[in-house]
Amino acid sequence: MFISKPHLTTMLQRGEPDVDIRIKIKDKLKKVLAKGYLTAGPLRSLTSFFSVPKGITDVHIVYNGTKSRLNDCLCALWFRLPTVEQHL
Repeated sequence: MFISKPHLTTMLQRGEPDVDIRIKIKDKLKKVLAKGYLTAGPLRSLTSFFSVPKGITDVHIVYNGTKSRLNDCLCALWFRLPTVEQHL
């Protein structure tokens, strides 16, 4: 949930120097595009990301909302789950 207007951030990040990892990142981003999480259109803000090795043959993409100050504009509500003892 947005609690304020998102900041406009257009600072580019460095590209991944390792070609194999770059290919894996592109495959992951294609899946995100296919699911409709990102769409073509005018650029409003960039969010940086980095990859973390996931096993030997895969990578996990971590999106960094702090650099673009996106985290400052969001509020993520959470609800504490009671323990079994509290439930009973």
